[in-house]
Parts: sequence; structure tokens; C-alpha cells
Amino acid sequence: MDILILILIISIVLIFHKRTFSGFIYTIIVIDLFLRIINFVKINLAKDEFYAILDHLPISIPNIIDKYTNGVLNTILIWLIAIAYIIFEYYSIRILIKKK
Repeated sequence: MDILILILIISIVLIFHKRTFSGFIYTIIVIDLFLRIINFVKINLAKDEFYAILDHLPISIPNIIDKYTNGVLNTILIWLIAIAYIIFEYYSIRILIKKK
């Protein structure tokens, strides 16, 4: 199920942001942050019924990559996610500097 969610996410991102690289980066990071927030809620606040629903969602994008790949492909994909985070930080810092 995780891999289907990841494929759906990548498809949506490619459909909506095929022209803007920054939009692609922001979308990937926002989705990963959303998955991490849902995981936090699942661990700290969820009751039994709600936990059962949330338990089927992946923890994060790197978690999905680790679950379904190994070896060199895993390393490459994890580094691509790390590079996406670095680019996101660059865009965020640039926006903060421009607002001053």
C-alpha cells in the first residue's frame, strides 16, 4: 500500500508541477512533512479506532524508500530526498532574506 501512495504522490506532483522545479521541491517536502505529522499524531494522540486507520499510512518518504528498495538504488533515492531537503532549505532561507 505504501508504494501505491508514493506512486500516486509522485504522479500528482509531476502533473501539477511539470514546469516549476521549486514547486516540485515544495510539494515533495510538504508531503513528507504531512506524513511525519500524521505519524506523530498516531503515536501520541490516536485512540484505538483512529490508530487503526492511521497505521496504514507510511511514516515518511525515506521510510517508503527503505521499505521497498535496497542497495545502490536505496542509497541514490535517499540522497535525492536529502538533496530535495537541501534545496528546500535554500529556497526557504532565500525567502527569509528577501523579506528583511
